[in-house]
Amino acid sequence: MVADDRTRGRAARRWPGVIWCAAAAVAGTAGLHPPLAAADEPSISILTTRPQPMMTNLGDAYGSIRLGPDRDAFEAASAALAEHHDLDFRETPLRDAVATIAEKAGVRIVFDHESLDDVAIDIDATMVSGSFEDMSLRAILREVLGDTDLDMVFRNERFVVTTVDAAAEHSARVFYPVLAGTDVDELIMLIERTVAPDSWDTVGGKGAIAAVPGQMGTGLVVRQTEAVHEEIAGLLAGLDAALWTADVAEEGVAPRLVRAYPVADPVVRESAAERLVGICNDSLPRAADPQATVDVVGDALVVRSRSRAFHVMAAQVLAALQGVDAILIEGDDDAHKPADEDARDAHATGFRGAGFRREGVPWTSPAPASSPAAASSASTSASTTGS
Repeated sequence: MVADDRTRGRAARRWPGVIWCAAAAVAGTAGLHPPLAAADEPSISILTTRPQPMMTNLGDAYGSIRLGPDRDAFEAASAALAEHHDLDFRETPLRDAVATIAEKAGVRIVFDHESLDDVAIDIDATMVSGSFEDMSLRAILREVLGDTDLDMVFRNERFVVTTVDAAAEHSARVFYPVLAGTDVDELIMLIERTVAPDSWDTVGGKGAIAAVPGQMGTGLVVRQTEAVHEEIAGLLAGLDAALWTADVAEEGVAPRLVRAYPVADPVVRESAAERLVGICNDSLPRAADPQATVDVVGDALVVRSRSRAFHVMAAQVLAALQGVDAILIEGDDDAHKPADEDARDAHATGFRGAGFRREGVPWTSPAPASSPAAASSASTSASTTGS
């Protein structure tokens, strides 16, 4: 399989490298191949982390967190712009239309006059017309600005109306929590290919996306423009709603949602089945579910609860108990070197004490499952160089 530029760029930015199933790769399971061919025989590096539960993303709906000193001001202003109103503009100067929206929301919205002058936009001579019924003020503002190829950024605790090119130079960092157990590589690929695909650094753009260090939890940190962040938030909130919202439910009756988690260790499995409900409910600031149940079904735990927050906490606790293995297949191929260097740096600067281990395992092409070589490979143990 030949990796495209996006895959190469993503591997170079995420210190765990390419995610693979640790047990299958070490055992040499038939059909598993390194993602890129290497000139010499590559080896496998395994980084194991126990992502600790996070208190974010435990509400009734999905939410992201802006990173930076303007977080509180931005969240307050965004909440105000989320209110729905009816507005009607008839040949209204752009300046007055924006002022009306700002007044309705109770937020500050100013103009970047220097950038607007560069493209010869006169906010008093540019007219706005449109009827907006039961729309959020943010959506109305986006419509008004979009008609004149303008954009907005949040700077110095206020929204600034500017040109699209000027807005592209202003980025913000936002943390997007991810449900424990999610394949973050696949999620990164989904975002990069469906949201402003030409804006990411993997294809020459300025936007960047990376997974947080595993020990800190599960999620993505994204550097992008305000407009692209709105699209990402909409995508992830929509996927989250699809996961937790029942298509058919009786009015006034909350559906009981079900999730299953493979747990290989029988001791962890039995102990979690007995104690997980209490651990989650005691940890939740709200939305606890005393009626939640956890049952052992084969080698898995089946969790049933009406609370989204309970399920999120349960997934996080189980991930922390079992640990998550990330595998990087190393070789001389240049596409592997940056990720390998990042992994080595992470290991050398103290992550070992946070639950990581590093193992060097020579790579051999997997033999067919029925051959003696496959059985021999499966019994080969990795040599551990640190724990």
